[in-house]
Amino acid sequence: MFAYAINTMKSVVTDQAFNIRVETENGNYIGPASHVLVLLTNYFAGKKIFDEDKDGYANILILKDDSILTKLSVIPDLLKGDVVENDHIEYIKARHIKISSDTELETDVDGDKSDNLPVEIKVLGQHIEVYSQPKE
Repeated sequence: MFAYAINTMKSVVTDQAFNIRVETENGNYIGPASHVLVLLTNYFAGKKIFDEDKDGYANILILKDDSILTKLSVIPDLLKGDVVENDHIEYIKARHIKISSDTELETDVDGDKSDNLPVEIKVLGQHIEVYSQPKE
């Protein structure tokens, strides 16, 4: 699973949102966000949350509210697979994504620290190459 995150899991228990700008070919989001996830899969935390095959697209989930109660309220929807229907989450499906903020924020890719914002992400469908050692 590939997950590109703005504001890491360490901040889940803190109440802090940042002014975020997410620009895509399928719509934009400008406003507060405590977390932004860019997923290249239909699954999050082991739970299928998107039914449609979206090869070549990223699933962008923006948690708009920063309160711990809101974050906890998302858990039942996540477990049911209805997270995109939650009023506190903005959902966008896109191939070309620009994310910026008026605050310096670190990103993380699959749990590893990555570039600070702004970032630009381009999803290339069916472009994964796998290298492995030859069989002996």
